[in-house]
Amino acid sequence: MLATLALLRPTALSIEGFIAAPVALFIYWAPGNFLFRRASAPLYERLLTGFIAVYGLVVLTKGYI
Repeated sequence: MLATLALLRPTALSIEGFIAAPVALFIYWAPGNFLFRRASAPLYERLLTGFIAVYGLVVLTKGYI
């Protein structure tokens, strides 16, 4: 998959992306994993629904900002 990306769009593979990957892993692993284990199923569903709604609004209004 990375080989295809490198062939079709070599500029997509940058040093910033390689630095961001371990940072994202740490953020998922440390606070994200802790919060996921502590949250109840209904709370998790509400938070995920809220996140999806906010993300959807941002995507829909991105062209107007």
